[in-house]
Amino acid sequence: MSSSSNQKNLQKPKRPLSAYFIFCRENREIIKQQNPNMRAVELTKQLAEIWKSLTDEEKQIYQDQAQQLKNEYEIALRDYENQN
Repeated sequence: MSSSSNQKNLQKPKRPLSAYFIFCRENREIIKQQNPNMRAVELTKQLAEIWKSLTDEEKQIYQDQAQQLKNEYEIALRDYENQN
């Protein structure tokens, strides 16, 4: 792969986060502070359990954020593809 091809790939928009990953990003530090000795694997499992226990209404805020990021990504990707 040529360096110009690598440069193009660096400029390509990154895929947006899913609702679950937005939730994890927002809650990881809180769980970590509450459980300072928790290992990363345990922390991830805890976040997954909390996510699973949320109601659809509680998840909606994260799903809305994910949809907004997806819309922005699609616009950025279209712009990127039109430039190349």
